[in-house]
Amino acid sequence: MYNKLFSPRWGELVLNGDLHPSDTLLLQPGATWQVATNSNRDYNFIFQELKNEYHTIRFYHFSSKNRETYTWVSDAMVCLRIGWEESNIFHLPYLGNQIFHKRDYNLLQIPNYSAEFTLGPQASVSFIDILLDESYLHSMQTEFPQLTDFIDKIERRLPALYSNRNGIASIEMLRWLDELHRATTANTTHQLIKSALAGLANCKTNRTMKLNPYDIGKIYQVAGFMETYTQTITLKQLADIFGLSAYKLEKGFKEIFGYPVLHHRYEERMRKALRFVNDKNYSSKQVADMLGYSEPQSFSRAFRKRFGYAPYRNAPKKATL
Repeated sequence: MYNKLFSPRWGELVLNGDLHPSDTLLLQPGATWQVATNSNRDYNFIFQELKNEYHTIRFYHFSSKNRETYTWVSDAMVCLRIGWEESNIFHLPYLGNQIFHKRDYNLLQIPNYSAEFTLGPQASVSFIDILLDESYLHSMQTEFPQLTDFIDKIERRLPALYSNRNGIASIEMLRWLDELHRATTANTTHQLIKSALAGLANCKTNRTMKLNPYDIGKIYQVAGFMETYTQTITLKQLADIFGLSAYKLEKGFKEIFGYPVLHHRYEERMRKALRFVNDKNYSSKQVADMLGYSEPQSFSRAFRKRFGYAPYRNAPKKATL
């Protein structure tokens, strides 16, 4: 894992620095890691790498107290990049500005990795790269023939994106992302990649709205609010609470999350349901109680409506990917 970091203010940032005790919660079990920080924690860069039988997975957590432009030099890679927390914008050679909101993903070929990005003040981002090799992509080509042009550019060592527009992670893909943070097994990683490729192959998202960092931050606040708010609320009431126009909130939320803002609580509830059901550690009644359903039957009906099969029965192939 090769990394170098530079900034106009700090020069080259020293890697392998001391990990702050509060950052140990971010570490993935079994990962090798590198840290760049200083005594005042003006900047904090954590690089982690895990390997399983077929893939290398890298987890990144970047933060900066002050607004600062950084240059990050790394090894050439072909990767599935996934935005995990907050939004980030990287300027990549020949690929220009690449904006990854939370849950965004795409396949990238970066033959000369020298990315420039601006971070802060008091901002942080987290994202994931799953490194892919040509042989693995070739093995997926029969199932996903759309990979042909991307593989051709890889073989010619050309900078490339799989899709002109980033995908937005589906609820099924989020299930595998949740699993990846608990166990980076070869099967989990493979299922995550398959889910991502299926989403990109069918990507119909028309993402044209330009959002500034202030608007994006507000939309993330709305998402957090909706995950815990249990009463009925209207779009206008939400917009008034967070100081956004109803139009910008509705369109902007869909731009980032892929569905209307008033659906967010339901989607997050179903995301948790999918995780609990696939854990197989809880009964239907326990899951219903944890998710706030008054009866297990109500939970089963909601689950069946969302996923097309009853919980604790074998899911059809298209649902399990």
